Amino acid sequence: MLGTVVAGTNGVFSFTPAADLAQGANSFTVTARDLAGNVSAPSAAVALTIDSVVPNAPSITAFVAPTNDTTPVITGTAEAGATVIVSNGTTQIGSTVIDLTAPGAPVFDALAPTNDATPTITGTAEAGATVTIADNGTVLGTALVGTDGHFTFTPTTALADGNNVLTATAVDAAGNVGTGSTPVTLVVNATPSNGDTTAPAAPVLDVHAPTNDTTPVITGTAEAGATVIVSNGTTQIGSTVPVTWGRAPPL
Repeated sequence: MLGTVVAGTNGVFSFTPAADLAQGANSFTVTARDLAGNVSAPSAAVALTIDSVVPNAPSITAFVAPTNDTTPVITGTAEAGATVIVSNGTTQIGSTVIDLTAPGAPVFDALAPTNDATPTITGTAEAGATVTIADNGTVLGTALVGTDGHFTFTPTTALADGNNVLTATAVDAAGNVGTGSTPVTLVVNATPSNGDTTAPAAPVLDVHAPTNDTTPVITGTAEAGATVIVSNGTTQIGSTVPVTWGRAPPL
């Protein structure tokens, strides 16, 4: 226990520890005891990280000098996560933050089957990162993620007819490489066989009762032979081909 404090008439309390807290992660909980001596259950824990250790002095790596570049790139090393202040003499000329944290995996928006061999592909990733998109392991190209966290990509090379398994990886501005996205399938039918240019009717899902099964069988009806893309909200979770006109097999 660090100590006690009496809450004010407005219910607000403020407490300052008498002894220094330990460096690193600290986890705080509080309990309340009323005038009758009844003690409440503990509050939810709140984490506080204490870091009063001064970082080591950064260092500047060698660069070409003299130079005719009035805005040369200055590089060096410093504590991860620290903000480095760059000065010319006594004048601060800029600052930067050391970033060693890899971006999260990109997420594709829902991909509907298409007859466009160069479809627009969209998704979300860390703002400012560059997303590399691959089809069945072959890199299609890259897209820059906007400040809103969204990216848009249109391949310059036509995708093959059939199932195209897309993955994406993000690289942030500091060069940190994130983990790959969950693969999603994009069905392309740019050259319909048998002269069929008519889109199939929308599939129909069967009614499903509430369940405690986290991988339930999802059934429904669709055009025979069509590939059915199953999505949860805007996230594609699988695809299947109906065995006959009507009911889809389990995913």
